[in-house]
Amino acid sequence: MAMLLAGCNDKCEGGIKEAHSHVGQTEKADKEPSVGEENESVSDDNDDKKLPSDKIEAEFINKYLSEINVEDRNYSLFYLNDDDVPEFAVYGDGTIHNGLVDLYTLEEGEIIELGRYGSYDSVYYKEREGILVEEYDGSSGSYYTNIYKMVKGQIIVVEKFEVKGWDEDIAYFVNGEETDEDTYVSRIKRYRDNLSMVGAS
Repeated sequence: MAMLLAGCNDKCEGGIKEAHSHVGQTEKADKEPSVGEENESVSDDNDDKKLPSDKIEAEFINKYLSEINVEDRNYSLFYLNDDDVPEFAVYGDGTIHNGLVDLYTLEEGEIIELGRYGSYDSVYYKEREGILVEEYDGSSGSYYTNIYKMVKGQIIVVEKFEVKGWDEDIAYFVNGEETDEDTYVSRIKRYRDNLSMVGAS
């Protein structure tokens, strides 16, 4: 089981308006895509007339960088929800335990800060499903898994999982309520299938 080691901050309950790359569907070359809005799918048998995806990618990156100061950190585009506007991740080199990934999205051309998640400058997600999966170690043998979902430019809490204890003395919790191991495993399994990662590798 892949493991991340640190939590998010108090902003994880919702989106904060402040502020690897496969990007966007291509469009005809004579029609520039509107950055920050969904690109309509264009059916065209002549691929030569379509805008190269790397140009679309560059336009999205330039839009994000126009308002976000990444300093000396790394950044990349990724698809969290199911539209054709990529999200933007800013992260360090993965050497710090509490290194979080700053996530942003675009809503109607406006850059929205989604919050800070993960550990070691990386976080797991389910591509185009809007799901973030954050796992980290706590104190006294506790292990946490927080599940978030992106909804209309905000991140909301879906479920929280926790395992406490060592060896034979282990307790399982789902959303703060103690449960048995089988229930815990069956509830958390659906979030761990087909995960992608954004951030430091």
